[in-house]
Amino acid sequence: MAQAQGHGEPTQGYQVSGTGIAPTHAGTAGEGDPFSSTTRESSGDTLIDESGRRGRDHARGGRRGRHRRHSSSSSNSSSSRSRSGKKPRLDTSRLGFDPDAAGSSQLTPYKREIFDIIENYSRKPAEVYRRLRTRPGCPQFTETGWKALIQGEYVDFDSVSQALFGYRITNSDRWHQLWSLFASCSRFAFNKRGPEFDTYAEFIKGLFISTDQPHNVIACDKAIRTYLGTTTEYLFDDLHIFQRFQQAYLIPGGIHYRAKDTSGTPGGSGRKRNTGNGEGDLQICRNWNAGRCSFERCRRIHVCNVPGCHKNHPRTQHDSKQ
Repeated sequence: MAQAQGHGEPTQGYQVSGTGIAPTHAGTAGEGDPFSSTTRESSGDTLIDESGRRGRDHARGGRRGRHRRHSSSSSNSSSSRSRSGKKPRLDTSRLGFDPDAAGSSQLTPYKREIFDIIENYSRKPAEVYRRLRTRPGCPQFTETGWKALIQGEYVDFDSVSQALFGYRITNSDRWHQLWSLFASCSRFAFNKRGPEFDTYAEFIKGLFISTDQPHNVIACDKAIRTYLGTTTEYLFDDLHIFQRFQQAYLIPGGIHYRAKDTSGTPGGSGRKRNTGNGEGDLQICRNWNAGRCSFERCRRIHVCNVPGCHKNHPRTQHDSKQ
């Protein structure tokens, strides 16, 4: 249907037929040629047949229809994925390795149990962390440290110490302070690992006593704990595998041996001992050791302040724990 345009007034309509143009209804005539609204080709006055216009409209309609069908198909596919609400699950039957053949049969029952717990924790570390933090008596530790610990990964003692106490690990007392805290958290998450951590603490204590270069012992410990964070075969009480680290870090001529501490942070003597008053580097809570600390999140460390102990019990219980 083509309608002539005047000066904003309705005009008489005309319909194209096979023999010409006939009026379809009466209307108010506009000025000028009543056929002036009909499109003409630039090469002449030949009228464009309405059937051609309908053909173009049909083609455009077909394209729009195909677009709508394509959009509908895409939306249906997206909606089907969104309705499922789940990511594709791992098909364990199509793994490129045998998950049960990687030396697990050679592990002791204790190791198998610990690594099974770590594997389970690693599935939902954020959920495990939330549950641990809401349990009564949960030790103070950083969130990053907790999540690395429960997944069996390396824990950066320097970053934890700086976050909680404002300094890095530069001597034996500071190391023992962080180790005691780390071991307390580990026992809280893995309640059977106490003897394992005690064995390692005594091992490192012996290294500090054997040298006047604590920076090398601290570097050796970092290397050992980094290695343990990448293996599912060894734990902290496998002392025999640590010999190569001792040779690399503690023996003059070793590839990582350093005669001086070049870290840029002043260190302390490897044999510095806590006086038991909770002051200085250790910042042990004296009130907790006396059974009087009332802070839910104390800024001082809750370990025994008996010289050389630093274990997870107050001074008042030291004798009974020996």
